[in-house]
Amino acid sequence: MRHGIPVAGNFLQQELAIMTGAVDVMLVDVQCIMPALGSLCGCFHTKLITTSPKCKIAGAEHIGFSENRAVVVAKQIITTAVKNFPNRKSNINIPKVRESGIAGFTAENTFYNLGGRFRESYRPLNDAIISGRLRGAAGVVGCNNPKQVHDYGHLAMIKELIKNDVLVVSTGCSAMAAGKAGLMRPDAAAKYCGKGLLEI
Repeated sequence: MRHGIPVAGNFLQQELAIMTGAVDVMLVDVQCIMPALGSLCGCFHTKLITTSPKCKIAGAEHIGFSENRAVVVAKQIITTAVKNFPNRKSNINIPKVRESGIAGFTAENTFYNLGGRFRESYRPLNDAIISGRLRGAAGVVGCNNPKQVHDYGHLAMIKELIKNDVLVVSTGCSAMAAGKAGLMRPDAAAKYCGKGLLEI
């Protein structure tokens, strides 16, 4: 995302991404890997690559990652994808659904975003808490669960929190769920936020 590459989805959508027919390489490390990913990639032209010694999957190519060889390993993986591109079939189906959002806050740019261009400060946040307009902050994180409706748990919790003037910080699958639902855009505030959070 830092380099302008859009996010395709979260944990439960990895198999759907492969089924578009447009994924030349699926690269996985140690987290959030569907058990059938290896066999699914075998049904398409997608090459599956693992990078961690803790995660080697049958049918996948293993390219070990180490920080001192990061650029070399990245080039090797990208070269694999480029070489596999001609193997794409003609029946590629990428959904036309798109959503925009603002993401990727750091401690430094949060300071700027809260205080404004001329007065970088946590003061507006502190004042909002002291005055009671902001009732708190909550981190909503975690993966989806295949036993539940996709993204439902994340979205229900986030909407309830912001309705009650709680600032929500999110990452991972939860952030992707919020982004897909339009909750990571400033105009989401007008639709879902309580009066105090809306003022802030």
